[in-house]
Amino acid sequence: MKKIKIPKDFYQTEFYLSWGKLVLVWNFISEKIYKERNFYYNSQKSYAIVYDVSDVEKLKIDKFYSIDWNYVESRLIWDKLYLVSRNYFNPYYTNNIPKFSVEESIPRNIDVSKNDSWKFSIKNELSTDCKNIDFILPTEDYVKQNGFSLNYSIISVLDIKNTSTPVKTKIIASNSAELFMNEKNLYLTSNMHFSNSFYCWWCLFDSYSSKDSTLVNKFSLTKDSVEYKKSILVDWRPLNQYSMDEDKNRNFRILTQIENWNKRDKNYTNLYILDPELKLAWKLEKLWQKENFQSSRYIWDKLFLVTFERVDPLFVIDVKDAKNPKVLWELKIPWYSTYLHPYDENHLIWLGYDTKENKYWWIQNNWIKLDLYQINYDKKCWDKNLTKEEQDQFEKEGRKPSIRIRVPQDRTYSFNDMVKGELSFEGKDFGDFVIVKNDGVATYNFAVAIDDHLMEISHVLRGDDHVSNTPKQLVVYEALGFKPPIFGHMTLIVNENKKKLSKRDETIIQFIEQYDDLGYLPEALFNFITLLGWSPEGEQEIFTREEFVKIFDEKRLSKSPAFFDNNKLTWINNQYIKAQPLERIVNLALPFFVKEGVATQEEVDNNRAWFEKLISLYQPQMSYGAEIVELTKQFFVEEIKFDEEELEILKQETTVAVFEDFLEKLEVAGDFTSESIKTLIKTIQKDTGVKGKNLFMPIRIASTGSMHGPELNTSLELLGRDRVVARVKAALELIK
Repeated sequence: MKKIKIPKDFYQTEFYLSWGKLVLVWNFISEKIYKERNFYYNSQKSYAIVYDVSDVEKLKIDKFYSIDWNYVESRLIWDKLYLVSRNYFNPYYTNNIPKFSVEESIPRNIDVSKNDSWKFSIKNELSTDCKNIDFILPTEDYVKQNGFSLNYSIISVLDIKNTSTPVKTKIIASNSAELFMNEKNLYLTSNMHFSNSFYCWWCLFDSYSSKDSTLVNKFSLTKDSVEYKKSILVDWRPLNQYSMDEDKNRNFRILTQIENWNKRDKNYTNLYILDPELKLAWKLEKLWQKENFQSSRYIWDKLFLVTFERVDPLFVIDVKDAKNPKVLWELKIPWYSTYLHPYDENHLIWLGYDTKENKYWWIQNNWIKLDLYQINYDKKCWDKNLTKEEQDQFEKEGRKPSIRIRVPQDRTYSFNDMVKGELSFEGKDFGDFVIVKNDGVATYNFAVAIDDHLMEISHVLRGDDHVSNTPKQLVVYEALGFKPPIFGHMTLIVNENKKKLSKRDETIIQFIEQYDDLGYLPEALFNFITLLGWSPEGEQEIFTREEFVKIFDEKRLSKSPAFFDNNKLTWINNQYIKAQPLERIVNLALPFFVKEGVATQEEVDNNRAWFEKLISLYQPQMSYGAEIVELTKQFFVEEIKFDEEELEILKQETTVAVFEDFLEKLEVAGDFTSESIKTLIKTIQKDTGVKGKNLFMPIRIASTGSMHGPELNTSLELLGRDRVVARVKAALELIK
């Protein structure tokens, strides 16, 4: 393993792995810069180091780049790294330092390729000039209105594939807050603050009214650099990068919010849609008053937005028409999300916090909450209107298309489900769906339809969660001219809490291989599984495979959830074990003695007859093969312990006489077999006058440590004379 040594003052922010290169992005806080620049200049530097990782044993630095100012964000688009840094100036200090000059504020950068030493960067942190830096002002109108800002942002473009290419840089005379990028454009926002009095962020009174705005700066991406296009002001501020997006027509969409923490009834959210020229196309202002904007996500032409105050709404906004966005629906939920993520075309991952209102009427966060929401948004071949130029450009960029199947939007897809009856789905509700992904792999709904046709499948029985897949498969069958099978969607299996059985539910063993490892019989499992969601006529529950085939009737498939009853499975397996030849059960149970460390393989081989007799003794009680170890544990221990109930039986008045007579007769007895033991116990009964439970139970408890068990005489034989004598003597001493 190759280690990379990093100086202690560096801290990691991002890393990327692509084109056989490892790119590390760092921040560096320099005390030297801080002291030399009299507090008014930012004391941080941003670093990007490109390692060649084609040979992990010979890591080398292909490029070393640093720039004055602290790191904001970065993105890797194909082979280009776009790194954004910014610098803050404190007006107080700049106004009180007479020798201050604007030239001092321009950042110095280092652009070195094939550098293998950290020392270079440390020693030369103040030694570079301003080559290849272009100065950009947002707009003349903006400068006239707001004045010239000494806050700068810089965009650096690094070619990580061809590291010898010089770094391209652009400077914009404004602050930077959030970054949005795609393969065509880069949008950089700046937070602006205007006040009619003096700047007083801590003031809570109306007399100090102020307004926050966001400056949106647009850049187009060329082959190896960025080109400044235009800027525009919108009211208030975006929450994060997910507040911004660009549609297929290059319209820019941004969500902003005003948050008055002292006047929550004046909180609201704005939606602005800007055309490719960054002109306002449409706006929705003062939405969802009294709610705080928490998270958002643009997915195709839908905007999913989460706000929160008391009850958390999940809003869905149709932004397909840039000049007419519409709020489609909202879902009120008593918790909120801080992060939304698309899972697939029909589901949205929700990560956030559960909430509770305390006694002071404040909302407090409890535990982290992860949900999955079905969103069912349409994807109707969005790229079908691509121009030839756009297609050529996508291919040039290396983008690979996926293949969709055209779904008639006016069609109704119906089928008669064997369980649920007649079901119908509208084509417009699920839209054109992907049948081959951009990696060339066929999707499930496409592949399974072809596979079932080629295998001549006549009936498909599957879980209830596959109902939504059926209309898509019907589309494929129809398109290919195949006759669809008959579908039946069985009820889902639930646990004892009536919740859907999950693979992560460790309270229930639910995998076939696990039951095989425990020594369950396959025919018993088949019997049990067949009865999940289906029931025969009558009370009988044990059937052979052939009997099931003969009596199966799809009309008896249940519409209610099937309960995974592990106790019933164990009972069924026990019925099968009792009915099997001894040889099969011996072969099933014998390996567990070695597996669990009860005996060695040599001991099993040398005493196989004894082990076979032991297994035969417990065959009627066994529920599964591995249980033989627990059932027979008293045969492999030297000492046994008694519980209160067992001690109470041992302390009966007649027990001492029974034990003394039993031990006396064992000393002179010849054979120690089940037959001779039977005769011996009858003799004790005759001598002592004790019979029934008072005779047999104390002997069983003292010898085996249990009140219940298999046939007593055979058990004593397998325990052996010496062990039985020792245990009865110990029990006798205990009760005297």
